Amino acid sequence: MKKIYQKIKDIITQGLEIAVPFLCLAVVVQVMIGSKLGAWDPVGNIKSLGSETIIGLAAILILYSYINKK
Repeated sequence: MKKIYQKIKDIITQGLEIAVPFLCLAVVVQVMIGSKLGAWDPVGNIKSLGSETIIGLAAILILYSYINKK
């Protein structure tokens, strides 16, 4: 059971290590450009999640922990 838990944790960690830098880059580019990135609106998505559910807070905590880790 411990091996399964560790494997799931490793997969989630690897996914976040790939996804978070792209999300950070998208947020920075959107702030610099001032408009959506094609059909994708990362700032708007984070903003809407934050106003509706706890998921926005979780996203902010993940970004904060990722930035502080480096």
